[in-house]
Amino acid sequence: MLTCKTYDLAGAMDAIAPAMGEQNVIIPVLNGVRHIDVLTERFGAGRVLGGLTVINAALMPDGTIQQSQVRVNITAIGELDGRSSSRCTAIKTALEAGGIPVQVTDNVLMMMWEKFFGFACSATIASLSRSRAGVIARASDGASFVSAVIAECTRVVTAVGYPPLPAFNTAGEISALFSQPDSAYGPFMLIDMEDGRPTEGEHTIGDLAECAGRLGVSAPLLTASRCNLQTYEINRCPKT
Repeated sequence: MLTCKTYDLAGAMDAIAPAMGEQNVIIPVLNGVRHIDVLTERFGAGRVLGGLTVINAALMPDGTIQQSQVRVNITAIGELDGRSSSRCTAIKTALEAGGIPVQVTDNVLMMMWEKFFGFACSATIASLSRSRAGVIARASDGASFVSAVIAECTRVVTAVGYPPLPAFNTAGEISALFSQPDSAYGPFMLIDMEDGRPTEGEHTIGDLAECAGRLGVSAPLLTASRCNLQTYEINRCPKT
């Protein structure tokens, strides 16, 4: 199961390549979707499953992992082509024996895009404002800013072919998340920025901004967020 930060995906692939036998399969539970194409190109479509996990956790400065006040706890896997398979059932059984509840879905790509949509909204809001949810909620333009980001991300993922599903109500949850004046919530991308660590900006916000460009969808907020993240990385590691 591939859980590394996506900015080191190439290194992770090199590390696991010697262990990839005929019966081995990779289950990435990374943010975004770009890694699916990268992994299938390297290892073949038959060696890669779709996967996602939603736990809202962040790496703390002391190295501990802390789960945020937003508790979702969803893990899902599935074949990229939607078919049923014995290997998904076997993996589910093995993970649940270790205390990890897992869904096997016939539409894992849809679920990955739904997660990506929510992640992109939260990360764009937080990275542009460099603020936690409660601060944004208290800003006079906070609610309209949050709505504008959600609308823009909705237009992009809909153009890609994966519109947000009403059953998940991801947009409503994001709006509610950033409307609580006392909330200290911040997506882990913001926490990485606060602590001076590298981010997954290019793999996530950058990828969605590129999708918008290819499809002719205006996405000024995603573009601004991507630029913000790029300049953060430049300032974080200035040339000597």
